Amino acid sequence: MKHLDRHPIKARRFRSGQLFLAAALALLVALVRCPFRFLTGISCPGCGMTRALLALLRGDLAAAYNYHPLVFLLPAGGLLWLLRRRLPSYAGPLAAGVALALLLAVYITRLTGDSPIVTAEPASGLIAQMVRALTSHP
Repeated sequence: MKHLDRHPIKARRFRSGQLFLAAALALLVALVRCPFRFLTGISCPGCGMTRALLALLRGDLAAAYNYHPLVFLLPAGGLLWLLRRRLPSYAGPLAAGVALALLLAVYITRLTGDSPIVTAEPASGLIAQMVRALTSHP
């Protein structure tokens, strides 16, 4: 974004765009909770993470694990972020790759098992509803 520093008007527009997108996302989350589930009818990979983090902050480790087993990686990720300038350059991408692989593995396990947190009801998603509406014959 260094090129934006030389063009203050472009930089201001870019930041305004970022602010607008953040506000739109916040409004969407406030109104429909999880945008991924709203659109697809399927729980997202991070489903339960907010509840897990709140349980962790209350000290309820069992509930935190039940809501999302990877909640315990959040403090480690925060520590890595704080120490990012002192770590080798490959540490961040490596940690992100491992975290992504773990997230996908846990997501698939929870989605295919009988998790009460992660559910798949694609017919209830907005996309499926729109497809049905467009393909139905009057």
